[in-house]
Amino acid sequence: MPEISLVTAVWTTLAAFLSLCIFSFLYKDNPFYKIAEHIVVGVSNGYWVILLFRDTFKPLWLDPAWSLVSGKGLSAELTIFVLVSLVFSVFMLLRLIGGKAALLSRWSMAAILGISAGVLIPLSVQTYMYEQLKGNVLSFGAFPLPFFSVAGQAAFNNLLIIIGSLSGLAYFFFSKEHKGYFGATAQVGIWFLMIGFGATFGYTVMARLSLLIGRIEFMKEWLQIFF
Repeated sequence: MPEISLVTAVWTTLAAFLSLCIFSFLYKDNPFYKIAEHIVVGVSNGYWVILLFRDTFKPLWLDPAWSLVSGKGLSAELTIFVLVSLVFSVFMLLRLIGGKAALLSRWSMAAILGISAGVLIPLSVQTYMYEQLKGNVLSFGAFPLPFFSVAGQAAFNNLLIIIGSLSGLAYFFFSKEHKGYFGATAQVGIWFLMIGFGATFGYTVMARLSLLIGRIEFMKEWLQIFF
């Protein structure tokens, strides 16, 4: 094993200690776990504040505002953007004061929610509706081909997606009683839903186990520093 500097050994030991503090929650809630939890939350908040300041606040507002104050000149659109952003930012901070002044923060929240909805709704429709519908279009020309061919398997997969989508929607259609053919279709939808939930849960467990294995490997490397 290559020689490790003292600084690296100290930081690695600290990381191992915090890992053990997190693992201690498996026994019960304790002060060591709380210390590690607070450190994670604090460091994460500090990291995101710096990241937002560097990538969002400084290039999109602070630099244009400084150019406006220093007299370098900005376009009319950018000047309006800087001034409106300043006003809404002040309104948002008034929420910390309380009282009637805090009501002005609702204008900022309304602007944020309105702009976010205008940006995200078309994107969500494109991603989660249009693309899903387009993926469910059957290729009937592939059905005459043998099942073991690539085109035949693709057609079978498309048909399976169509059945799963329609039966799943039938299960969530509560305006009609689930009896007869409609009830049988809803039961098929339940099977598809359970298979989907099970696959998602299994994937989540595998992802968490991969994180656990990585942390155990790290602890092994930490022990090799001293032994």
